[in-house]
Amino acid sequence: MPEMHGTVCKRQTKAASPDLSKDGDVILGGIFTIHLDVINDFHSYTFTPKSSVCKSFGFASFRLAQTMIFAIEEINQNENLLPGITLGCYIHDDCSSSAIASKAAFALINGEEESMEYTECRGSSNVAAIVVCGPSTNSIVTARTIGSFGIPLVSYFSTCSCLSDKTEYPTFIRTIPSDQYQSKILAELVKTFGWTWIGTIRSNTDYGIFGMQGFVKHVETFGVCIAYSESFYRTDPPEKISKIVQVIKEASTKVVVAFAHGADMRILLNEMLRENVTGIQWIGSEAWVSENLLPPEERLLHYIRTVNFTAKTGEIVYFDENGDPVPRYEFVNLQTNLNGIVEIVNVGYYDGSAPPGSELQMQIDDIVWSTTGKTEDGKPIQGSQETVDVCFTLGIAVIFYRNRETPVVKANNAELSFLLLFALLLCFICSLAFIGEPTEWSCILRRTAFGIVFVLCISCILGKTIIVVVAFKATLPNSSMMSCFGPTQQRLGVFVLTFLQSIVCIFWLSLSPPYPLKNMSHYRDIIILECDAGSLTAFYVVSSYIALLSIVCLVLAFLARKLPDSFNDAKYITFSMLIFCAVWITFIPAYVSSPGKYTVAVEVFAIWASSFGLLVCIFAPKCYIILLKPEINSKKHMMAKGTSL
Repeated sequence: MPEMHGTVCKRQTKAASPDLSKDGDVILGGIFTIHLDVINDFHSYTFTPKSSVCKSFGFASFRLAQTMIFAIEEINQNENLLPGITLGCYIHDDCSSSAIASKAAFALINGEEESMEYTECRGSSNVAAIVVCGPSTNSIVTARTIGSFGIPLVSYFSTCSCLSDKTEYPTFIRTIPSDQYQSKILAELVKTFGWTWIGTIRSNTDYGIFGMQGFVKHVETFGVCIAYSESFYRTDPPEKISKIVQVIKEASTKVVVAFAHGADMRILLNEMLRENVTGIQWIGSEAWVSENLLPPEERLLHYIRTVNFTAKTGEIVYFDENGDPVPRYEFVNLQTNLNGIVEIVNVGYYDGSAPPGSELQMQIDDIVWSTTGKTEDGKPIQGSQETVDVCFTLGIAVIFYRNRETPVVKANNAELSFLLLFALLLCFICSLAFIGEPTEWSCILRRTAFGIVFVLCISCILGKTIIVVVAFKATLPNSSMMSCFGPTQQRLGVFVLTFLQSIVCIFWLSLSPPYPLKNMSHYRDIIILECDAGSLTAFYVVSSYIALLSIVCLVLAFLARKLPDSFNDAKYITFSMLIFCAVWITFIPAYVSSPGKYTVAVEVFAIWASSFGLLVCIFAPKCYIILLKPEINSKKHMMAKGTSL
């Protein structure tokens, strides 16, 4: 019989050699994006094209390739896993090119023979499974190319939801969740923060197309509107990239969801940096946010699909019916530290295995937002007014001190007058605690310092009012009231009233002190930094105590306003307390109806207006006599009937 020869298959080109290799009884193939780009050569179709030249070394992907080698070595050293069998690997670099990835896949399943005499024209390669390339587009090409050979394809980074179709990709398995989940999670994230007007950016690839398609489908059910939707690829001309940046810059929304590859986003962000576009709140997919055993082949796929084990970290690893793992994501926030270095901070996570409704967990307080347009506190209120008030108060104190031996100053109780001036000075200074971004200390000072200082101020005025009443009663026959309310009793009264307020503030700080809060209830796209009162009960007690002293002081001064003119300081106290009470009564509705940054402005104005009213009404008449009418600043005039202080 004539010798029969099987079909002879010959290569037209030389087989691609692996970039990294390790021999073994069973070989695992690997296709990694070790280089991020390829230098494309112009093909004239008149001669054989040259081999592709790769560029832009990707350290992260190279580290993943080294991780695969390390894992294989760990398995080989463990006698309990694969006794008597040694694993090897052939690792190729696809240079982020689907054509090179397809060529590498053929090299892995066919081996390196130049010709072969097999009926099926298939090489003698003993590659049992392939860890396929990162980008979804490359995995799609590879899966379509060699999926019919029955070799399992395991991806570590391909997330396109289309790859879950087992009819088209029967041997594809991945260790990263499908974008079906990521699209839904990003939509939930937008809903959580109440954004209803957003922009979208995507890579013009399968990853970007299917990912954004799923996101839009979910987000529209929440009533979110898309301001614009742009797509691009890293090889697009600079003019197109610049046009997209202009769209982002001119849009009314500053919230942008980007479903894109890291290499694509790098180009877009560099262009935004070049055009000085800032204040954008990016919501990014994991592809660019995170960018810095062996039976025959037919049975291997079955065993891989039934993998179910618990890692040392406690994470349960298994695949569902589509070859997808349990979706788990970590939400990260890029934050700039005090040294100007950008750090990645975990601010939440999504666990697909959690009970319905509790899959998404966010630590919103840990998020640092874009500083332009997205977070606001009360904008710094100019401190010039406070400076004028402080200087004015100090000026009055100097006038009173230099004229402390004159009848006008003595008649108005010099000691209480100086203590009142000191209290008013503190009132003006405490308003400075309301300026700037709220911190733990500034929030405490805002409430407690305000409460104690104002009680000290009202206590001094109350003491002066009581002195007026007591002084009038002391002129009556057989009256000993003046001896019962001397300087010692006056000091003790002011101290006791202020001490009571201090005790309440100490309990307040011990039980539930004020703290900085990120308020997201007033606006959907703005987070307001403000101070929460902590214990509302303590806040109401402190405020009510100030109100009670103010009302008592006002009533006493009002009743004493018609005493003989020698003691008519009660008239000025009455007028000052009317202004004080009027300011704080009108403050309440203004405070409630002024959201966000205006709340701080209203509160600072109330402090300033009430303090300034007390200062002017009580001390201006005395300064007028001391500076402009010195001739009436005498004891004789003070004792005269009809004299006005």
